[in-house]
Amino acid sequence: MPGDEVHFDHLSSPDLRGYDVLAFQRLWNRNHQEDMIDEDGLYGPATEARLVGSPADGFAMGACNNGPYEGELVGADLPDMVAPGSRAHVVVRIKNTGSETWRQGATFLGTAAPMDRDSALYDPDNWVAPNRVATVSADTGSGETGEFDFTILAPDEEQVLTETFKLVEDGVSWFGPPVELEVVVSNDALSGSCSAAGGPGGPCALAFVLLALFPLRRRSRLR
Repeated sequence: MPGDEVHFDHLSSPDLRGYDVLAFQRLWNRNHQEDMIDEDGLYGPATEARLVGSPADGFAMGACNNGPYEGELVGADLPDMVAPGSRAHVVVRIKNTGSETWRQGATFLGTAAPMDRDSALYDPDNWVAPNRVATVSADTGSGETGEFDFTILAPDEEQVLTETFKLVEDGVSWFGPPVELEVVVSNDALSGSCSAAGGPGGPCALAFVLLALFPLRRRSRLR
């Protein structure tokens, strides 16, 4: 308040609210592969129930103990825009920070929040299934970075939608950081000259924003 020299507003640091909740959600999932919850940083009923049921003497696997399946988001290559009904090429890079090797045909990028739902960006010509985006491009050992190369098919109508994906070792575990794409589909891109499917001259109109706890390198194909 004006004239109040004791109290002040500090606005120079980033707003980290929700990171504490996210840390607990990740810790819970690391220790309860059979009872996974969404890692969204939101304190909802599912998170509250697990917090109440947490052991007073701590979890068996802590934040610094790498399990067999762990991952860290490194970056992504993706276009800025794609028109309604058009395709766009995306490559997501995730580092294997666990002890098990990710194997082609066994380790996938799948839909999350909630898990295993059909995605609005499903491309039947490219995806493994409506809830499985792609398998890792090559076997990826501990400490190596794996690539997930795929296309998305934008909805036919203009809209803004958000899709979240996570790594999954089918039949074993969901793991790694959430990969969240904020998608803007617009007819305004029909006058552009970018490619929606990797070739020259295709129309596009899709704006992506990757939201994660790790810095990303974003390379536009539209400049």
